[in-house]
Amino acid sequence: MPASRAHDLVLEMVTTTKGIYYNPQWIEWADAWLSGRDRSAVSAERIVRRIRDLQGPECQSDLFEDVARCGLRELGNLVAALPSGIAFAVTLAAADVAGNPEDSQAALDAAGAMIRSFEYLRRLHGRKVAEALGS
Repeated sequence: MPASRAHDLVLEMVTTTKGIYYNPQWIEWADAWLSGRDRSAVSAERIVRRIRDLQGPECQSDLFEDVARCGLRELGNLVAALPSGIAFAVTLAAADVAGNPEDSQAALDAAGAMIRSFEYLRRLHGRKVAEALGS
């Protein structure tokens, strides 16, 4: 992948993630990345470590159960937990692009897929809430 395309994708993903992930340290990093003040792999890797620390212990297994058994509360928990993981993946992609943009396609694909998955799950959650309120 050309370096310019990789950088464009990261910029788009960082911008999108700012709309769903509000951790002040990550926002500070994202603003520096978007403005061009700091697009170093070192700063991206530093914020990756901070996000990892914020995520805490492993996700509960009920988040990965079949959606039919999972229920509305668990779907809501998943939608609430994903922005942190998305920020983590986008920041990893940014570090990859900063360090080796020509070989960053997999990281960019993974982060993009997480964003698309989140958007779908958020819509699904909205439908399920509407169904529950209509019942």
